[in-house]
Amino acid sequence: MAASRKSENLVVDDECCVWSNWSLTRAWQDSPGGDSNRICKYDPRQGRIVFFNKGLPYPDGRHGTAKVEGYFNFHDGFIYASAHNESLYRIDPHTGHAEFLFIPTPGRPSRLAALAASEDGLAYDAR
Repeated sequence: MAASRKSENLVVDDECCVWSNWSLTRAWQDSPGGDSNRICKYDPRQGRIVFFNKGLPYPDGRHGTAKVEGYFNFHDGFIYASAHNESLYRIDPHTGHAEFLFIPTPGRPSRLAALAASEDGLAYDAR
């Protein structure tokens, strides 16, 4: 059963799909579990939501999935997402597989909720 969990922002990918979060609910348990945060997209061509059975892995390798704080589209064929402690991920829009890239300021825990691509090919953080 899917229950929605909002992210800080949604994004439309290059194929006009809208990306968001979803979360598992597990009946008769006190907690949904460490891997309950997952990703999904609404695909207008299919007229349905595609629920991926995966999410963003924690940067430190521990079990579970991190809740997406923001989604970004830099128009390079991927979707990008930020999560736990400013970590940045690249998501394959066809499989939903998320690859951890890096933490921009590892010594200073923070949030990464806004990124914008520039004509120079770089992405800039707005804090």
